[in-house]
Amino acid sequence: MTITAASQALDLWALERWLRPRGLPVTGPLAAQVVITGGRSNLTFFLTDQAGRRWVVRRPPLGAVLSTAHDVGREFRVMSALAGTAVPVPSMVGLGTDAHDVAFYVMSEVPGLVLRDGVATTTALLGKACAQAGEGLVDALVDDQGSLQAVLDWELCTRGDPMVDLGVFLYHWTEAHDPVTPFLDPPTILPGFHSRQDLLAHYVRVNLAYAAWRSAVDFEGVAGRSAAGAYGPPDAAEEHQLAVVTRGLIAHARDLLEKDGS
Repeated sequence: MTITAASQALDLWALERWLRPRGLPVTGPLAAQVVITGGRSNLTFFLTDQAGRRWVVRRPPLGAVLSTAHDVGREFRVMSALAGTAVPVPSMVGLGTDAHDVAFYVMSEVPGLVLRDGVATTTALLGKACAQAGEGLVDALVDDQGSLQAVLDWELCTRGDPMVDLGVFLYHWTEAHDPVTPFLDPPTILPGFHSRQDLLAHYVRVNLAYAAWRSAVDFEGVAGRSAAGAYGPPDAAEEHQLAVVTRGLIAHARDLLEKDGS
């Protein structure tokens, strides 16, 4: 997208007025925005004020869009909810609508490299970053040391059948022998990335471990209630058997996670 097209997407004067009440130091006027390239859906721009401060703004593409697609409000809500958690995300400034009732949101800039930028960029980022960022369905931003800085672009994050998410995730995890690739220069074909089979095995082991742990919690609760007389006179033999099963479930969960390296 050219600067001319970008100027059609954003009203800089209106954005300046929108930013000021949100407690941000803005030295206007905002400079001409630079489009962040690479995406083919929602539009992403840098905003720069006269003091050199920078923010990032996202909005739907120009023209008619599907009513349920390009929901930047959902992106904003997901990242707002993730703030302060173990998932790093940019700081959200706010969600608004322009004069044409088109939604947009503004967030802080997080310096780094987007892993989806392709093989050339990703070659220098193998190792820990591949393991961290590769397990998401969204773009990940890393620094030049390969440390995960932020998880971005939650446009396709939604509720639904988790098996669909797993299928999409594995399909997008491109391997060198695939007959077709959804994206150009997929980084996952490089040495250092796990195979689809490895990822699926990890998913199974972790969820089996969770199931074992959850069952252990349930059985421990039953044993405790039985000992307290909730089901009638306590049954020492049954409570002993429940304790044996509970210890076995916990040991199995631990073994699964240790085998997985979690």
